[in-house]
Amino acid sequence: MPTSTAKLLGLTRLQPAQISIGLADHTIAKLRGVVLDVLLEIGDTKMPVDFHVMNIKGGSDTPLILGRPFLATVGAIMDLPNRKSL
Repeated sequence: MPTSTAKLLGLTRLQPAQISIGLADHTIAKLRGVVLDVLLEIGDTKMPVDFHVMNIKGGSDTPLILGRPFLATVGAIMDLPNRKSL
């Protein structure tokens, strides 16, 4: 998640993280920290998730990538040819 989005959501208590993440454009983003146990609600499902906060360009309209374990837990169905998620 971009730092700007974390600030907008009031997620300011970052836990230290000493890792870097490779992005799709082959650049490396250093984490500012991790926000632990954020209650995420999608449809009827609520569960705590951790977000990695990075100094990258983006704002509140930047999509967040949810990992496969989360998507499996909520029973998400990805229709990639039609660019839909259910």
